[in-house]
Order: sequence, then C-alpha cells, then structure tokens
Amino acid sequence: MGSEHWRAEAKLLAKKSMQRFLVVDRTDLTSGISSIKERLQGKLYEIAAAFEQNISAVGATVGLPVTLASAASEGTHWQRIHTAESIRALMLDAEPEESEEALETRRKSHAREIASQRMRKYSASPEGRDAIAADACRFLLDGLSSTSLDEAANELLRQGVVLAWSALEILSRDLFESVLNANPGRVLTVLKEPTARSRIQSKFTLEELAAHGFDLSASLGSLLSSQQDFSDIRTIKAVMLPALNAEPDVLAALDEKALWLLCQQRHLIVHRRGAFDARYVEAVGEARRIGDRLLVTPDDLELQLAKVVDAGLALLSAASKHEV
Repeated sequence: MGSEHWRAEAKLLAKKSMQRFLVVDRTDLTSGISSIKERLQGKLYEIAAAFEQNISAVGATVGLPVTLASAASEGTHWQRIHTAESIRALMLDAEPEESEEALETRRKSHAREIASQRMRKYSASPEGRDAIAADACRFLLDGLSSTSLDEAANELLRQGVVLAWSALEILSRDLFESVLNANPGRVLTVLKEPTARSRIQSKFTLEELAAHGFDLSASLGSLLSSQQDFSDIRTIKAVMLPALNAEPDVLAALDEKALWLLCQQRHLIVHRRGAFDARYVEAVGEARRIGDRLLVTPDDLELQLAKVVDAGLALLSAASKHEV
C-alpha cells in the first residue's frame, strides 16, 4: 500500500509539473535530424547540423528549469548518501605508520567511492528514479509559488515558440539559398508560380550586382535570400515548394496547422509581447480577450517542435535530390 501510494503521489507531481514545464529528451528530439544528417554531404550536411543544433537549443533553453531541478534533486540524494558513508568511514582505523592526514584522505576517498556506487545503484532502481523525479517536480512546483517565477515559466514557453519558428525559418532560408546557388536555373521555376513571384524581389541594383562581382552563376540564391523575408509560413511554402519540385512530403509537412499556428503565435510574441490583438483573434478564429497574453502549454510547444522537425526533415530530404 505504501509503495502504491508513493507512486501515485509521484505521478501526480509529474503531471502537475508537465502542465507548466517542457520535459523533453533532446536526443529523442533531434534523433531524426541526426540520422538524415549522416546521409548528407557538403553544404547540406552543414545546414542539417545547424538545424539540429537549433532544435537542440530550444530543448535546452526551455527545458532549463527541469535540468536545474533534476540537478538539485540528484544533489540532495547524493549528499544524503555521501554523508552517511562519510560517517561510516570514521570507523576506519589508521594503518601502521599511517599519518593522521593520510588516514583522513583515505576515509574521504573510501566514502566517496562507496557513495558513488550506492548513488549509481539507487539512481538505476525504480524507487530511486521515482524519488529523484518526484523531488525534482517538488522543486519546480515550489518555484511557481513566487509570482515572478510563475510568469517567468510562462515567458520561457513563449520564447520557445520564437526559437522553434526561428529554427524552421533559418533552415528554409539556408536551403533556398543553397539550392539556387547550385542550380540558378531553378529560379525560373520558382518565378513561374504567381504566389512566389509576388513575394520574391527579382530586380537588383547595380550596387547589389557589384557586391557579387556581377557574376550570379553561383550566388543567385544568396542575393535572393538576402532580400527575402522567411518569417511567414505562406512565404516559405510559396518559394520552397517550386524550388524543391513541389515534393508531396514537403507540401504535407508545411501544410500542418500546428506550423501555421506557430507562425501566428511567433508574430504575436515578437511584435505584441504576446498580447492578443484583433488581427490575431480574427486569424485564429478563437474567442480571446484583446490585451490578454498568450499562454503556451508545454504540450502545445512539444507538438510544434515535432512538426518543425518533420518539416525540416522533409525539406532536407527534398533538397538532397538536388546538386547542392
């Protein structure tokens, strides 16, 4: 009964914590990117590596409270075990001709070695894992009792939205630039699409051309991307689909509603500090009070991150079919 009660309490603490804090494994988050990256070469490898790093950075940044709470919990249990072993080590007697200083060093080393073994065993046991996780959750939830930390937790999730979108925006820009630099003739395919043509600046000044030595055979993508705004999902779709032969997987990935909402939320956070305005309310079609601030849940952000990764994988896979 005691064990069941403890597990139920730990589960409840975990549920409450996950309602306010992002709990993700960064390795799981980026595993798909790591896999496709190893199949790429040259510039595409570099772009995939940057995307992987940017996604990992989202998890590291927004997951910082959980990282700190975990370290604090493990530190508490380590201190408990180490203190007990330090006390037991006092029973060690001096060996023949062993100085007091040498004895003290041996006691400390013995206590640390035994404590390390016990800590590894405890951390690997179901009871130990539950206890460490539960204490980390208490650390997180206790912090929410402070008004300033409560709002900081909300703000961290909002910034996670901005970082998640930035990862997709940077990837799209990098791929657009690289594909057109390697295949400048593809710009004609892009410009044949009315939506893309209306969004791309295709007239250049002499100064802009001079900056590229009047030779765009390997830098047309760089010139176009430097003038192109990729901060809107509609623009990304408009220019990336024709640039990548309208791959069905790319279309499906970029058509995800979660990405559209991510784009809307990013705009609201960056330009309105997350406060609802009439434009946002009308766009998303949700009943929101103007002036209230957007609240992002960990589940929302985790889904958005997953969709950003899916879109990134589709874009990288499609780009790998071109000479880049």
